[in-house]
Amino acid sequence: MTWKRLVEYSQIIVSLSVSNKLQTSSKQNSTSARHRIPDTPPLHPLPPHNKQQHTHQTLHRWLSTAFSFMLMKQALATTVVLLTTNLFPAASQDLGFAELFTTHNASVDEVCIDFPAASYLEGTFVLPSLGQFEMADEKFTGLLDGFGKLARFTLSNQSLCYHSRMMDTGFYNESMHTGKVAPGLMFSETAPPRNYSGLQNIGGPNDNVFVNTYSLGVPGPGEQSHFRCVTDSQMSIEFDPLTLNMIGKKIKWEDKMDFGNLPIGSAHPLPHPHEAGCIINVHPQTAIYMLGHKVSVYKMCNDAPFSRKLIHAIKTPYMPYYHSWGLTASTIVLPMMHFTLNFIDVMKGQTLSKSFKDIQGNDTTIHLMPIDGSAPTSVALVGMALYYTHVVNAYDDVDAVTGHRIHVMDVIKFSNNPFNGDMADLAMYRNKTARDALDPKGGALGIPTRIVIDAVNMTATAAALKGFDAAQKDPMAMMETDFPKINPNFSAQKYCLFWAVQWRTNYPKEISYAQMGIIKYNVCTNEYLVWKKDNSYPRYVCTLEEGGGGFVISWAMTDFYLFYFLYHPFGLFLSCF
Repeated sequence: MTWKRLVEYSQIIVSLSVSNKLQTSSKQNSTSARHRIPDTPPLHPLPPHNKQQHTHQTLHRWLSTAFSFMLMKQALATTVVLLTTNLFPAASQDLGFAELFTTHNASVDEVCIDFPAASYLEGTFVLPSLGQFEMADEKFTGLLDGFGKLARFTLSNQSLCYHSRMMDTGFYNESMHTGKVAPGLMFSETAPPRNYSGLQNIGGPNDNVFVNTYSLGVPGPGEQSHFRCVTDSQMSIEFDPLTLNMIGKKIKWEDKMDFGNLPIGSAHPLPHPHEAGCIINVHPQTAIYMLGHKVSVYKMCNDAPFSRKLIHAIKTPYMPYYHSWGLTASTIVLPMMHFTLNFIDVMKGQTLSKSFKDIQGNDTTIHLMPIDGSAPTSVALVGMALYYTHVVNAYDDVDAVTGHRIHVMDVIKFSNNPFNGDMADLAMYRNKTARDALDPKGGALGIPTRIVIDAVNMTATAAALKGFDAAQKDPMAMMETDFPKINPNFSAQKYCLFWAVQWRTNYPKEISYAQMGIIKYNVCTNEYLVWKKDNSYPRYVCTLEEGGGGFVISWAMTDFYLFYFLYHPFGLFLSCF
C-alpha cells in the first residue's frame, strides 16, 4: 500500500464539540480509532497540540489518528470540523494549499472508525469535487474543468465512514479509453490544446457534472430515490449514494423544454417551499438560430423525476447566466447579470470563458416570477451592474417603516464576472505570488450583499452587509467571502445566521490569499465570529440537525499533512441526504 493511499485514508479523523443541550464536562479524552483497512499499521492517538513534536518519519511509520470527545459549556452548537493542517505550521507559507489543485484520483473503499457521538449525529454527506487535472500529456488549465470525484461521509451507529471514487461519467470513460481529454464544453482549453471543433465539443458527453448534488426527497410508496449530480447546464446524471457509481448515462428528459433551443442551467436547484419532494430550477435558453432568448422556470418532483413542469417563462434581451438564483416562499428572483454566453462563439470552437460577453449598462434588471404561475414582473436595481456567485437566502417580509411587502435576497456580490479571468485560472491558485497579487480592489473578491425589492413601489436597493463595506473601510471588505450556507430549515424564510468560507483572513496584517477561515454571521444583529488557523483550508459545510451544527470538508493530501477534526463552538450548515 503506497504512502499516498495511506494519507487519503487519514481523512477519517475526528473530534467533536457538543451543544450545551447535553450534560457539560471539561474532561478531554483521547481514544484510538479503528479503521477497517487491511495491511494498515496500528493507529495511535496524536493530540493536536503536540503535532509539532512529531517528525515526518513518525507520520510515515504510523498513520496516526486524533480522535477526541469534549463537552463544552459555552458551545453554541454541535460542530464537527474537518481540516487540512500541516504538521509544521508556519504563517503565510500556505503549506499544502496547492494540493487542493493537484490530482488525487485514487478510489477508496469504505473505511470506518469508531465515533462515540450523540445519537442524533446521523446522516450522509456526498461531496462532489475535482480528482484529476490531466490526461496523459494534456493538462487542464481551468479551475472548473478537471475530472469529477465524489466522496461520501456517513455518521451512523457510533461510527464515521468514508468512501470516495472518481465519477465514471461518459467524459471520464471516453478520456480514459482514448488516453486524451474527450470532446466537451470547457471553461478553458487544455495545454496543449485538444484541437476539437465547436460542433465536436457540443456533441461530446458533457456530463462532467461535479459541481453540486441534490435529491428529490423521500420517495413515496413504490417510488425510488433519485440522487443527482449537476452543473450549470441541463445535463445531469444520477448516482448511487452508497457505491458512488453513476447510474446509466446522462438523464434524457421526457419533456420538450430543450426542443429547438440551446439551453444552459443552474448548479443550484432549490427545494420547493410548499411541495415536499419537488425542486425548482431555471432554464435559460437561446433559440437554435440565435433569434431569441428567454428564461424558463420549472419544477420537478419525485413522482415524475424525468419531467420538468414549466412554471413560467419570460423573454429576455440576452441569455442570462444563473449559477444560482433566489427563491422566497412566493417568488422566484432572477437578477440579469451583465454578461451572456454567446453560443455562436461556442460553435466556432471557443471555450466557455472566451464565449462570455459583457453586457454594457449601469442598471440591473431583476425578474420576479410568482411560484403560483401568475404574471411575472421586473424591477431595476439602479446604478449597479450586479455580478454574484451564490445566493445566501431569500425571503418575503414587510418593511417596518412603509408597511410595504418586500423581497429580500442576500448574495455574494462581485464587481465583475467571477466565472472568468484569474478567478477561473488554475495557475493562479497554484502560485502563491500570483494569488497574493490578486487585486481585491479590482473586484476579485466576494462581498455579502443584501438586495431589498419593494414589491409595491417596484424599486430595488443593494448594500454590503455591515462589516463588509469598503466605503466604511471595513477589513472584511478586503477579504473574500463565498460558499455561504444556512440552516436549510430556514430556506426561503426569514433567517438570521449564515456560515461561509473566507480567504485573506489576516488582512490588513498580511496579504495572503490562502489564509482561510470560517465566518458565522448574524444578519439580524450584524454580529459575527471567525475561526481561522494557519495552513488550514476549510471548504464546505454540512448540516447536523440537533443543535444546528455541521462539519467543514477539506481534502488536500500529501506526505506532510494530517487530517483531523477540530473542536470549535460553531454551527455550520449544508443540505445532506
